[in-house]
Amino acid sequence: MNITLILTLTWSDIQKEYEHQVIHAVESAELPGFRKGKAPRDLVEPKLDKNQLYSRCIEALLPAVYSEEVKKANLKPILYPKIKVIKGEQGQDWQFEAITCEAPVVTLTDYQTKVKAVKTDKPEDRLPAVLKVISDTSKVELPPLLIEEEVNHRLANLTDNLTKLGMTTDAYLSAKKTTPDNLKTTMTAESTADLTMEFILQEIGKVQKLSDRTQVLDFLKAL
Repeated sequence: MNITLILTLTWSDIQKEYEHQVIHAVESAELPGFRKGKAPRDLVEPKLDKNQLYSRCIEALLPAVYSEEVKKANLKPILYPKIKVIKGEQGQDWQFEAITCEAPVVTLTDYQTKVKAVKTDKPEDRLPAVLKVISDTSKVELPPLLIEEEVNHRLANLTDNLTKLGMTTDAYLSAKKTTPDNLKTTMTAESTADLTMEFILQEIGKVQKLSDRTQVLDFLKAL
């Protein structure tokens, strides 16, 4: 399941960081008639973008607050958090919602007995059949955020590849005779299946004290 944390930045900390950002901006400013960094603050500061400065404050302060909350809750996130502003008024503490997730819980059945019972006509067909049996008989609770991030990653990769080929997304969808919604549905199903299998293999590797995916697959082939 997803994990939601509420993060708070105190107004005093924001003010201190804002002052730091202003000083840095003044030291980097270039105004006509002044050497770089030598223009007086009272001329530079009115020209600064306050929204941009506050964004930099958040970028500077929030990671430490997030890490502290993760430590307090004894969490082990596997994704960077998705951040949403809850409250951000001047003169008051700011609050943010951070959504992340941990690795899913994997429950293995008596997979070795089931794997040994798998029979196929061709040797090359056995491993896919073994993996299907393991997937069908194991339980993996995938966090929705993990699936969402994997789908977004695959869609981004698809877009990049289409761009390299000089093909538009619309042209690709037309060639595949599908729609954006159907494509996302397909990718969600594929992502769910692939993530499920990867975590199952990781769990088998942990139980059997195998160091990598290749060793886990070799172990399964030998059953």
